[in-house]
Amino acid sequence: MKPAGFLFACAVVLSIHVSLPGIAADAASSETAAQEKTPIGLQGIELTEEEQGIEARPERLIIPPFYSEKKGNVHFKAVFPLFYLRERHGDGARRDLGVLPFYWQHDSADAHARVYFPFYWRFRNAAFDADIVLQTHYSRKEHGFHFGFSPLFYFGRDESTKKSYQIVLPPLFWNFHNKDGGFLYSLLYYDQRIKDEFKRGLVPLFFSNRTNGRTVTTVLPPLFWHISDPVNYATTTVLGPLFLKTREHGWSAGLLPVLYFARDQNWSRNMVLPLYYGSRVGELRSHYFPALLSYWRHSPTLRQGGVAIFYHWYRSEGEYLNMYSPLIWRWGNSRTLKRNLLIPPLFYRGKSPVDDDLMVGLIYWNFKKQSMKHVLAIMPLFAHSKDMVENNQRIWIFPTFDFGWGKGGSHFRIHPLLYVGNSKDRNHLVLAPVFWQFNNRRDRNTVVFPIWWQFRDIEYHRTRRVFFPLWWQFDDTRHREYRRIVFPFYWDFNNPADPRRTIMTFPPLFWRVKDGDSARTGVLNVSMHRGALKGNDFWTFNLFPLVLFGKPPAPDGARWELLHGLVGWRRQGDDRLLKLFWIPIPLPPAER
Repeated sequence: MKPAGFLFACAVVLSIHVSLPGIAADAASSETAAQEKTPIGLQGIELTEEEQGIEARPERLIIPPFYSEKKGNVHFKAVFPLFYLRERHGDGARRDLGVLPFYWQHDSADAHARVYFPFYWRFRNAAFDADIVLQTHYSRKEHGFHFGFSPLFYFGRDESTKKSYQIVLPPLFWNFHNKDGGFLYSLLYYDQRIKDEFKRGLVPLFFSNRTNGRTVTTVLPPLFWHISDPVNYATTTVLGPLFLKTREHGWSAGLLPVLYFARDQNWSRNMVLPLYYGSRVGELRSHYFPALLSYWRHSPTLRQGGVAIFYHWYRSEGEYLNMYSPLIWRWGNSRTLKRNLLIPPLFYRGKSPVDDDLMVGLIYWNFKKQSMKHVLAIMPLFAHSKDMVENNQRIWIFPTFDFGWGKGGSHFRIHPLLYVGNSKDRNHLVLAPVFWQFNNRRDRNTVVFPIWWQFRDIEYHRTRRVFFPLWWQFDDTRHREYRRIVFPFYWDFNNPADPRRTIMTFPPLFWRVKDGDSARTGVLNVSMHRGALKGNDFWTFNLFPLVLFGKPPAPDGARWELLHGLVGWRRQGDDRLLKLFWIPIPLPPAER
């Protein structure tokens, strides 16, 4: 035997010996919880000794191909590659023997194994017994067994967990069963069961499943379908274009897309395309004839219908309509004695106990609402409207005169040039496009276009005045915010919220910015910045971009720069900073 083959055989035998207790644990897992696995190579007393650091000094004898090692109670002998023997005496006694590749032996307190390779395998354990003769295996345990003849069939049963299985010529037949259901498969048929739910089918002829009480069955899909839902008292059956659906209080059936019929407690529908569609909702019934472009709807309080697009009628609780499209329209209400007649666009007449309206040829208009309003017009030359409730009147004279007066105010307009109006709380005067004035309780706005603009918000104390383009004024007296511009000579911005005030005269000739405790003043490219920061005064003189010098905000300090940082120096307390070629270089504090 080649060394590689010998080592592989040793690994196989060793793995069998080591895992015998694990095999027993797996067999007993259906009865109890799975046992904790031990690390590969050591277990039991040997693992305990290893973890506690109890190790004996090994004694070895090597006379190739003979190898012998003694370490405490463990003796190991091997004649490579044919023979090995490992024995442990005392606690955790164990014996492993191999005459490779034909015979393996294992004996310990809880497991025994014999292998006569490749004909017979025997395993004995407190939890199970197993025998393998060539491709036949049989194992026994307290509550069941496993038997198989590879690769033809496999059988097994465990009474403690109510599990069993049968496998014949896989994948020809599979059957797994437990106390909650099981799984059966044979050729194209399958059947899976979990308590009251199942999935079964014969591919591709038949499929059926039940989930949450709902059963779906299909035969030669999509030819036949049947869905049963006892929880909702509903069923659905489909056979090609035919279908039938039942529910708790009704049903639906049809031959789609031609026939459709449905019934329920309070409604029904009937459809025969393209000839007829009908429905019932409560006591209202509707009938439609698409081919004839006609319909009819009726109930104890309603009558409505139409023939083609020419004649339609409507009757409901006194209201009525007769329409001879597009020639004559008659509608009204017999209860309120209201009547209307329209012959578009020539004639309209509306009559009721309150209204009396007349229109002839879109030219003569006479609309009266008793004791409320009267409108008389000869379009487009003249129109007069009188509101008796508000005592207001309005007259229109072609083409541009519009004036009115009354309790609500008065107005006079010559479109599109002159607009004058006043009322209780507002007035306006517009001479377009030069003069605009709008006044009310809140605003006073005047525009003399394009020179003068004034907008005053009296409620929020805001004023905006512009004498374009020289004078600009924006004031908010509530927030004490002011802006003044005499363009382009003088600029003054005051914002107490910052707080900051900026003044510029002939910019950039002179400018001044006051910001809190500091102020900047500049004339052309010369500026002076003075102020205080955290109780320390500072000042800076800048002749841009030639020279800058001053005192930083510190009790002791100085600064100067040439060419805006080409060379510079800054000392502020213990901090020192040097600038060379515009690069700042911090220096360590000066020694005291």
